[in-house]
Amino acid sequence: MDSWMLRGLSYIEQYWHSHGEFRMPPNFDWNKAYENESFRYGLKIRGITPPVGLRTGAPVGLTDEQMAAILTVLDWEDKRTRARKLHDLGIKTSTWNGWMKDPEFRDYVMSLTVNQMQDALPVAHESLIKAMEKGSTEAIKFFMELTGRHTGDSATMQNVRMVITKLIESIQRHVKDPEVLANIQTDFELILRGGEPAPVRAKIEPSQI
Repeated sequence: MDSWMLRGLSYIEQYWHSHGEFRMPPNFDWNKAYENESFRYGLKIRGITPPVGLRTGAPVGLTDEQMAAILTVLDWEDKRTRARKLHDLGIKTSTWNGWMKDPEFRDYVMSLTVNQMQDALPVAHESLIKAMEKGSTEAIKFFMELTGRHTGDSATMQNVRMVITKLIESIQRHVKDPEVLANIQTDFELILRGGEPAPVRAKIEPSQI
């Protein structure tokens, strides 16, 4: 591969990853470059897909290699990492990342992912039901929230919190002792959590002893 081809390949790669589009450098002899096997291989390992009109003799649509990579990567039953799956297929991670810049490739990956998520809903519902049958309080709470039977912090409690906040603000305007203010706020927070404030003990003055 000549130096001008390398410079052209670098230009194409930079624009591909920056904009997700294929663009050749000005005054670039594409036909001569694409005839070069090393140049075509350079595009391939970078995951760069030229427009159909520039792919002389190349098949239209995703290649068999791309389809194999997509189906393998999106096989969630296969517990290998994505990097390991690609490695076992003989595909570099950089190639996959380059493919993901191709709208046709990316859209197909996204459509399969959405379909898989929809197909997984029954499995998720079944798992939730099984967890509730085992007495999982977290699963039961999630189910109640999911179905609208429990919203966590009710509107009434939210109103109570708002009223208490206003009371604290009013007290802060009239009470200047920081220790007293801190004690009042602690009591309010304890009440909201369902607790009881500590009883106030009568303060004995020295003159009363």
